[in-house]
Amino acid sequence: MARLNSNGSSITDLVGVIPASSFDGENRVWPFPELGAETFKAGEMVCLSGSTANAVGITIPGTDASGYGIIGFAADNATGSISSFKGVHIATPDVVFMANVGHSVTSAGAQTAATDLGQLYGLTSLSGRTYVDKQKTGTSNVACRVIGFSDTDAVPTFYGKVKFVVLAPKIQLNNSMWLTSSPLGMAV
Repeated sequence: MARLNSNGSSITDLVGVIPASSFDGENRVWPFPELGAETFKAGEMVCLSGSTANAVGITIPGTDASGYGIIGFAADNATGSISSFKGVHIATPDVVFMANVGHSVTSAGAQTAATDLGQLYGLTSLSGRTYVDKQKTGTSNVACRVIGFSDTDAVPTFYGKVKFVVLAPKIQLNNSMWLTSSPLGMAV
């Protein structure tokens, strides 16, 4: 269902990150323990982390993926309990995800454009939602490559949905021999 932005333009509904497809057709949802007192929402990026008492679990990697790896995107809302297990849509180089575009500085830049295809952008979490951040284009904070657009959105669309893959160097569970030392490298 479409909504209108402050300029009166039609925008698509805001969604969390969801898997769109994978090259082998599998939906990889794996259970992981929550780290404790977590507040992530379904569709928000998560990473594996450790804390006191050597507990390992999923948590939110700050507002963006800079300096963190991404294990994937939460399939369930957090409960805030360290004894709880939650599903994660695992990020691998062959899984295509879908999310809204956004712009962490100005909402005017939060729209899809034909020139987004093939571009490298960051991922930002805000208010329980992760979006493809068109503001983040520097080598140190890019985390994904846009490879397509949603079939339901026109281009351009404010907060339109794009299909993307997570860059191999940002994937925490990647064990690919094709990785390069380049921060922009991607397994083939």
